[in-house]
Order: sequence, then structure tokens, then C-alpha cells
Amino acid sequence: MNFGLEIYFTLIISIFWILILQWIFRKKTTTTYLNLQQTKISILLAARNEEATIKRCLQSLNNLQFPSENIEILIGNDASSDGTEAIVRNYISDKPKFRLLNITSQIGIAKGKANVLAQLAQEAKGDYLFITDADIEVQPDWLNAMLANVTPETGIVTGYTHIDGENLLAKLQALDWTFAQAVMKIFFDTDKPLSAMGNNMMVTKDAYLKTGGYENIPFSLTEDFALFEKVYQLHYECIQVVDDKVKAFALPMKNIPAIISQRKRWTLGVRHKMPWYLSFLLMIQMLFFPVACYLSFVSLIYTLVAVLIKWTIQSLFLLMVMKTVKEKTTFIALFLFDFYSFFIGITTTISILKSKNVVWKDRNYFSKNE
Repeated sequence: MNFGLEIYFTLIISIFWILILQWIFRKKTTTTYLNLQQTKISILLAARNEEATIKRCLQSLNNLQFPSENIEILIGNDASSDGTEAIVRNYISDKPKFRLLNITSQIGIAKGKANVLAQLAQEAKGDYLFITDADIEVQPDWLNAMLANVTPETGIVTGYTHIDGENLLAKLQALDWTFAQAVMKIFFDTDKPLSAMGNNMMVTKDAYLKTGGYENIPFSLTEDFALFEKVYQLHYECIQVVDDKVKAFALPMKNIPAIISQRKRWTLGVRHKMPWYLSFLLMIQMLFFPVACYLSFVSLIYTLVAVLIKWTIQSLFLLMVMKTVKEKTTFIALFLFDFYSFFIGITTTISILKSKNVVWKDRNYFSKNE
């Protein structure tokens, strides 16, 4: 048996045991800092060509259980060429807490979604800015659950996003997001926060304004990470919450090319700013499948045992997290997860090597320095 391979399998199995132990002893944060009857919030929603999903999102926002006089929902129509604007106008016509703004100009150096959010934030009257996406469905108690984590030092709170779908590809995406968010939570709890997620996040108005706003933040393909980075640099507390109370539901990507395009944008957005320990963990995870294939030619029995142990521990970790957020998966999704992770990782890498061009919301972006 190759000594290097033994070290690799020992390392990756040890990592998953550490993840399990860290998850068991994770921080659970709730406070009574805010008087919700006096807390004013603004929800910011950027929309571009979202006719297929936005009504579902608007309905969930309309069902939020929060004092109506303390909430405003600002929707920025980013030059949509489909029926997005008509759908929004029709839905909000008799709902005064909603407001639609057509975004027709650029402010500062903001582009794309960041430009929309910059202009919505300028209009926002709330002390807490909630940001979500047009394909997201939130729960009625979402605002209260997110605000329950706020302290005087808080700058950002990030909730948990679940990929909502029944087919196998959706289940695999759900596992992928679950794994990523659980790892993020563990790093947050060890004072190594990584990012925020722009489909389920809250930023205090105070923290946002002190960054200079999106109009003064250099463009990034991952605008949520760019804002998080600025807020964290200002020494605000950034919190990652993984539980069912802050859970939002996102629609899955419809096919493999769409997943690769999404992953490519994320990777280009953070690749030069990803901490070494996260890069190391992702590399170890992605290499598992090719290493196992190679090892099978050396010792098939050892390979099967190592793969079974790793798969069992990894599945236990994922099931523990999914139990926390009150979601379920399937055996076949757990079985195929390593194959999926490797395939998406390698195809995303190939796509980046071929071209730094990213198509996002029907716009082309070229990443030089991201």
C-alpha cells in the first residue's frame, strides 16, 4: 500500500470526524436585543427576467408575519425584457408595503445586481436591510427568526437556503448546498467567517452605509461576498445561522450546464480571496473520487473499505445537518454525491480554463482580476 494514499484517506476521514464533532458543538445564537414592534426593516429584491419565479417570491414576502407599518418591500426591475414588470405591478397594485422601481441608470461603480441593490438601498427607510432573490420563497417567520440573532455588534446575518426540488439533480444540488453551508457555519463558529449569501441575508443599515454602499464597492461576480468582505473589514460581527427557522427555499438549476455556469461565476468571484484552509478542504474533497479510482488498481479491498468508511461518515454529517433544518434526502443522492461533486468541480475548472467569460442574467461579464 502506498504510504501517501494511506495518509490521504486518514486525513479525509479525520476531517469528516472533526466536522461532525464541530457540528454537534456548534454555536446557537438567539438574543432578545431588538424590540420587533419598533424595528423597521426594508427588503431589497433585484429582479431581471424573472417572470417564471417572481410571483412565488412575492407571495411569500406578502405572507411575512411582521408589523405592516414597520416593513417595506422594494423591488428593482433591472431592465427586464420579459413579463417581470407586468407581473410585479399587477401583484402589488393593492399592497402598499410593496414598491417597484425601474432601474434605468448606473450609480457609482456598481454594475448588474449590485447596481440595483445600491439604488434600492438608497430608497430604503429601514434600519435593517434584508436581501433575497426572485427565485426564493421565505417562511412567514423569516424576519423574526433572522432578527433574533442580532446584537449591537452585528453587521450581517446569513440564513440557510435549501434547494427545493424532488428530482435527483435537485437532491444532489441540495446536498451540495447543505454541505457548503454547514462548513461555512463551522468556520464562522471558529472565528473564520467566509462569506454571506445574497439570497438569504440581512445587513444592518449602519454597516451598509459605512462600507460606502454598493456604488463604492468594486464590481464582483459575487456581490454578496464583496459586501460581506467590506462589512467584516469594518469589524462588525458576521453570523451564519443554520436552522429551520431561517430557512428559505430556492429553486434548483434545471440542468448541468446551468449548474456549471453558476459555479463558474462563484469561483471567479472569490478565487483570489478564498482562504487557504477552505481551498485545502475543497481540494481534498474533490480529489477523493480520482484517488479512489487509482487506489482500486493497487488494492481493491482496501479501496472499498476506505470508500465505505468515508461515505458513511460523510453521509452521517449531511444527515445531521439536514435533520437540523428539517429536510430529507434519498439514499441514491447520498450514494452519488461524491461523483456529482467531482464532476461539477472538474467541469467548472475546465470551463474557467477555456474562458473567463460569464453569462449572468443574460448579460456578459469578463473576469480578469476576480
